[in-house]
Amino acid sequence: MKDLISEDEGLYARLHTPQPASPALPVVGGDGSVSPLMNYNFIAVTNPQDGITSNVALPTIIRVNHPHGYFVVVPDNSMNRVLPRSSFAFIDPTKHPENGSVALLSIDGNPPKLRRYFRGANTIVLAPDSDSGSYTDSLFSSDEEERVHILGTLVWFQCAQEMA
Repeated sequence: MKDLISEDEGLYARLHTPQPASPALPVVGGDGSVSPLMNYNFIAVTNPQDGITSNVALPTIIRVNHPHGYFVVVPDNSMNRVLPRSSFAFIDPTKHPENGSVALLSIDGNPPKLRRYFRGANTIVLAPDSDSGSYTDSLFSSDEEERVHILGTLVWFQCAQEMA
């Protein structure tokens, strides 16, 4: 009975007790810059494009399973079928993408991009997932592999519009 109704002990109390603050998280801007964030029950994220700070709810299980993760603000519509522009994407830098995963990548040291990652026998394909025809696949042979720097894999995201 205590698990169900007790406000002082049991499952109900654990679920409704505020959690302690977590360490600060970084956010990466479209230019690759990193800024610290405060993390309480929500994480304050400043969008580099417009300077507006939002509170992003990060599920505890995501934070626990990806302790080195950081947020990236989605800068464009190149992934709008899965990640709307201005969404907050949580990236795990220790997780290597599997085929079809959304990865944060830098090509030739340029600002980071989010793309679907596919690896064949001799080719890496970085594909946008957009309803716009203005974004194209990037193909790299095994000889060009060093041009692609994988910064991490998408593990969770929050739409900015859902937080208004």
